[in-house]
Amino acid sequence: MAETLLDFQKALYDTLSGDSNLNAAVSGVFNHVPQGTEFPYIVLDIQSSKDWSTVSTIGYEVECNVAVYSRHRGSKEVLEIGAMVHAILHNADMTIENGHILVDLRYKEGNLKTGQDGLTHQGNNLFLAFIQE
Repeated sequence: MAETLLDFQKALYDTLSGDSNLNAAVSGVFNHVPQGTEFPYIVLDIQSSKDWSTVSTIGYEVECNVAVYSRHRGSKEVLEIGAMVHAILHNADMTIENGHILVDLRYKEGNLKTGQDGLTHQGNNLFLAFIQE
């Protein structure tokens, strides 16, 4: 299962990093944000996974959060970048390494938060994926 999740995360990273419009809007896509990274940026985080196997296939239902972080005044930048993420990932046809098959990837829900510093805005975009090995 860990290999499937890592391969899925890599496919998400490659898909988002490969979009020139998104890359023009953010400083990067990360799983771990290096210290000193400029805003805005995106963080990928696998939230949960559960068995989605059938009699003949092994599969997983995976929730992944694609968080947008910004220090732009208000939530406009977070919402605009979040809309780009949605357009790229919702119903995407991504290739996952090592023979894994992405059956479906869809937007599930989202929310906005303001950090304790009062400056950092976070837009969470939760996606649900169904993957077969």
